[in-house]
Amino acid sequence: MRYLFILLCAASMLPTHTSAQVTVGPALGLQFTRYYGTSMEDDVYRRPNIRAGAVTDVPLRRRLHLQTGALFTTNGFLRAIPGMPDHIVSIHAIDIPLFLSWHMGMKHQSHFFISGGVFADINVGGHATITYTDLWGNVLETQRPRLSYGKEYPNDARRMSYGLGLNAGYQLKSGFFVRAHYQRGLTNLNPAPIDDTYFLSSNNYGLTIGYLFKTSKGKEVKQQEKK
Repeated sequence: MRYLFILLCAASMLPTHTSAQVTVGPALGLQFTRYYGTSMEDDVYRRPNIRAGAVTDVPLRRRLHLQTGALFTTNGFLRAIPGMPDHIVSIHAIDIPLFLSWHMGMKHQSHFFISGGVFADINVGGHATITYTDLWGNVLETQRPRLSYGKEYPNDARRMSYGLGLNAGYQLKSGFFVRAHYQRGLTNLNPAPIDDTYFLSSNNYGLTIGYLFKTSKGKEVKQQEKK
């Protein structure tokens, strides 16, 4: 997966369509995350998380584009085991997608698009909220330890992860867009796993809105495409 990510990075540097206009803009969305792993299938629940940052659209051909960017995400989940303290975990990460996108219309038209590719997550921070309660549900103590990242135990998780993703959305001719996404992590996030069955990975889906800014070159491209 790491080599596929590097390959797509290299592909993004290839010559693009002669009338290409690279567009950049902000994006903001809501993401639901669940982490799958050994002994974590039944007691882990999704939580809504913020996803915000910048996106870039690079035309490779008339309808084939490269989508990338950098988005800050607050991935997290609730782990509730009867008789044990509740754990609310918030993992702060930088999400870097590299998707090939097929647009079902030209940029000066409102149209649907679909895309797929790989992504890399760089974990940069986060914390866990551990709540201890008595038999009647009264809170006795709350702890908020910070998360640590690295390849070896006793770190909480690995720094980097990779996976596959899909997008589907609709873009207005003004530049505004809305898209739904799904991402499946393929990297084992557990540091120094004891054996191959000790596995932890992410599973995300959500909705994002954003805007791609137009440039003076974009206006020239729009006129050329109409001819």
